[in-house]
Amino acid sequence: MRVLGAAIRAELLKSRHSALPWLGLGMPVLDLVLAFLLSLLMPAGPGTEVMVSEIWNWWGSILQPALLALLAVTVMGEDTRQRLRSLLLLPRDPGLAFLAKTAVVLLWSVVSNLVVFLLASVLPGMLGLGGTPLQAGFAAFMLNLATSAWLIPLGLLGTAAVGPIFGMALPFFLEYVGSMAWDSPIWWLVPSASSLTTTAPVLGVLPNGLPMRAESPLGVFGVQSALSLVISVSLFLVLTVLGSRWFSKRETV
Repeated sequence: MRVLGAAIRAELLKSRHSALPWLGLGMPVLDLVLAFLLSLLMPAGPGTEVMVSEIWNWWGSILQPALLALLAVTVMGEDTRQRLRSLLLLPRDPGLAFLAKTAVVLLWSVVSNLVVFLLASVLPGMLGLGGTPLQAGFAAFMLNLATSAWLIPLGLLGTAAVGPIFGMALPFFLEYVGSMAWDSPIWWLVPSASSLTTTAPVLGVLPNGLPMRAESPLGVFGVQSALSLVISVSLFLVLTVLGSRWFSKRETV
């Protein structure tokens, strides 16, 4: 654990002068701007309720997957250009570097989701503008974080094994599949739909941004939602282990 901690600290030091802070803090602000602009197009005008629902919807469907892909590519950065030589020459298991990179991206995912929670729940409440109730907002924060985490090792591994373009394109493709599968009978088996479907009963908004219908199967966080959450978290753990082992077996070229 001490060696892993040192690897994480090294990655954090490397990221201080990278684009990670700009991405991690800037993407939630972009989410707020997009939500406000879209609320202007609504017949009822830019109301807080409409704007907040758009914040969560845009975040889970597009901006969060985009952020995680960009973070993964940025963290791999110079290591990928050097064909991982900078990692393979270190006097420690390269697999620890993968775990450290995963931890750093996960940390920035926590920060970004926390900012979205503040913008959608805490700040509107402090200003007396309504917004998502704190409990619902915190639940959405935790669910978004847990159901999207598997994209982190996937993006890191895809970038390291194939290249940055693949590392960015794969999450977008999978999220497109998820956006098409959320209303199918087997939505709970599609991890890329989890961040949209598990937060729907909490926020009372369908993945397509429309208000939740009373007869919708997504209106209640039931067994299928729980299974979807378990599948997503399990996939994160499996991909993290596979990525670490893949790094460990690499040889200096």
